[in-house]
Amino acid sequence: PGNLQASPISSTRIDLSWQDNSDDESQFRIERSPDGLSGWQEIGSVPAGTTSYSNTGLSCETGYHYRVRAYRSSDGEFSDYSTSASATTYACQSLSLVPGWNLITLPLNPLVPFTSETILQNLQSQGVACVEIMEWLNGGWNSHEIGLPFGDFPLALGRGYFVRCNLGGAWRLEGSRLDSGTAVALSPGWNLVGIPHPESGYQAHTVLDEINNQGATCGEIMRWYNSGWESYLPGIPINDFDILPYQGYFVQCSAGGSYTPAGVPSLALPALSLKGIQHAKQNP
Repeated sequence: PGNLQASPISSTRIDLSWQDNSDDESQFRIERSPDGLSGWQEIGSVPAGTTSYSNTGLSCETGYHYRVRAYRSSDGEFSDYSTSASATTYACQSLSLVPGWNLITLPLNPLVPFTSETILQNLQSQGVACVEIMEWLNGGWNSHEIGLPFGDFPLALGRGYFVRCNLGGAWRLEGSRLDSGTAVALSPGWNLVGIPHPESGYQAHTVLDEINNQGATCGEIMRWYNSGWESYLPGIPINDFDILPYQGYFVQCSAGGSYTPAGVPSLALPALSLKGIQHAKQNP
């Protein structure tokens, strides 16, 4: 077999394709290795003339190596192996949402861009009964409820969102790791943002320092904590909380600008557990 190609499809699936260079094979046998050097094991076979195979049940964000050879049953002969091909499955992140309001941001670049409707449908499909999502837009709340034919806004990296769930549960998000900062647009007033890829040890003061060093003027950052708002102000030695890559934050600015976090994400993020948030459609 020739021209073996491996392509990631999801966090648990890699698809293979190759060229059939023989006319008397009975099967193609597929083998896999963790490093392409050793540990090769046969994982499946396909009938003669087939030039594709889907390898499922894989681990997220893991590399796999493949090779294929033809088999002829009339005499038990194998062809030479194809050249090897490798691919890495997409990343995954488990978020645990609770009944009530949850404040989140997207910690990965999703496989398919979300809108407010499709993210609610995705949550429902995984057994998490979330029915409403809100964004902070132009100084007020913009809300979309599942199934309604209006108000379906797109979700973006670097933005924070409130999600209301009737029943909580674990939500599995698939996508690509963010290996560089995503630009966050900041306006005068309050901004509900996400910082999905800070380095280890990122804190509230780090965000404000970076924002102000990049040209905007912002003097307060708040998180939702233990059913209430917790605020950090520069120069006050309290509440300098850690910044998490899957939570949203309110940032208050007197002058806007564009902020790109300098941090790089860890390759392994913990599961997210979010406390409920009251449905208060007012300024924080």
